[in-house]
Amino acid sequence: APGGWFVAFDYFHPFEQRVALTETSRLHPDGLTFYLRPYGVMQRLVEEAGFESPAFRPFHLPIDLPPPGDPSQITSYTVNRQDGGRLCFRGTLYQPWCHLTAQRRR
Repeated sequence: APGGWFVAFDYFHPFEQRVALTETSRLHPDGLTFYLRPYGVMQRLVEEAGFESPAFRPFHLPIDLPPPGDPSQITSYTVNRQDGGRLCFRGTLYQPWCHLTAQRRR
């Protein structure tokens, strides 16, 4: 509908690099694929779909998440940055969580 919104929460980043990573683990023995998408590609796709003014808002986790005690447990955890922020990881994978919003053209 005109004026409607597109909202997404996924792995978006500013680099001109598309990444597809397949994790195989005890929990996902057949594989779980993650896609890390560049802002530029997403901007083009939402604009081609009739949306405008896409806005990317990186998500900053406000709490510390401890690393798993057992390396076979693949869960999210945080690593503190020198500036007080946090980086979110899942196993060895950095998770660039980001909100994307765009409004449908009227």
